[in-house]
Amino acid sequence: MKKIIVIGTGNLGKRYLQAILSVSGSFTCHCYDINRDALDGLQDFLHKNNIPDDRLTKHYELNEILGVTDSNALVIIASTAAGRRSLISGIIERRPESMIVEKPVAQTREDYLAIMEECKSMNVPSFTHYTLRFQPFCKLLKERVREEKSFELISFLPAMGLACVSIHYIDLFLWLFDITSPELSGYDFQGTYEQKRKGFQDMYGEIIIKVPGRGTGRFINSEVNGIR
Repeated sequence: MKKIIVIGTGNLGKRYLQAILSVSGSFTCHCYDINRDALDGLQDFLHKNNIPDDRLTKHYELNEILGVTDSNALVIIASTAAGRRSLISGIIERRPESMIVEKPVAQTREDYLAIMEECKSMNVPSFTHYTLRFQPFCKLLKERVREEKSFELISFLPAMGLACVSIHYIDLFLWLFDITSPELSGYDFQGTYEQKRKGFQDMYGEIIIKVPGRGTGRFINSEVNGIR
């Protein structure tokens, strides 16, 4: 039988479980969180939202969730980025059918590249959950892009950080114009600030990406009167 495994039962993990447990199908669902309070609070969330839990098994130890991970499992990682490389490596070793890894995938470039290499070597398909490409308006934009036309794209991101939000727009930019070899032309990081997630930092400033022979993309987030 197919399994869906959710690691991390904070706000994001709860929404995954809400969607998963609200649909019919022949599968079991498992969840784990290093924070016991997050797991214990899950029952109240499910009850308040009238979500059936007969297919859900909660696990309080990491080795338990790793023990049920196999080739029949889709693993969704919705925990914080701290310790991601070690966690994901343990999952990859068990060769799940596929993984969805919420952003940020890792806290360093080195960890990210190592995770990508492990997924490739163990043949574990991995995805970052992101749906903007599939919006009808974005599909229409892509249909109107012409390879022979030069471009300059400017994206203003008021109240949105460069680290956790601009990556969505950079991804969309690369997809819209079928860019495979972008160049970082310039950047200006003006400062950092604490996100809505306590203890996590984001930054504001500007990133410029150049596409040789075609054009540039500028992604700007600035602080004005203390409002980002």
